[in-house]
Amino acid sequence: RSTTPMVIGSKNENAVLKALSNLDFVSNVFDVGLIEHINIPWLAASPDAISIIQVSEDSAYIAPVEVKTRVAPDKILEAEMIAQKYNHKIISCGVGDEVWKECVEPEHSTQVMMQMIVLRVSHVLYIVARAGSKEAYGRILYVVLGKWKEEDAREFVGRLKYTADQVLLPFYESTTVDELLHLSLIHI
Repeated sequence: RSTTPMVIGSKNENAVLKALSNLDFVSNVFDVGLIEHINIPWLAASPDAISIIQVSEDSAYIAPVEVKTRVAPDKILEAEMIAQKYNHKIISCGVGDEVWKECVEPEHSTQVMMQMIVLRVSHVLYIVARAGSKEAYGRILYVVLGKWKEEDAREFVGRLKYTADQVLLPFYESTTVDELLHLSLIHI
């Protein structure tokens, strides 16, 4: 069952994704549903969108997009302070580094890292927005452009493997789980 903040966030999402598509470094934004990992059918994620981002003149990347709308006054204030600290610019950082931990809540961090594993990509866009009113749509407060290093992805997959072993070992041999999770790292 959806909470009131979840309903508000869902209503705000289209306006936020439209605003995202207008940013200079975003080439395209596509709506998606549940995406299954190409090699591991039981591993799936559902980002709010998929984007094509241009991080340099000759480097374009696919990046999942996760939108989080702040509704509570204290969360809105916290997000506005982060935006101000980074001069209302795109916050580029490494997934899992100190800037990431400051800007991305822990439960959201796991969510977007799973999206990156499922899509087998090295970049992600995490957007924090403010809800609108009846008369106006919400707006983006800040955007985090996270980039994963291969060793960070491997460490996350190691944690994922430990958890998967607990659940899947009755159904698969350990080497099969190892092989499947190894396949998730190809092309990161």
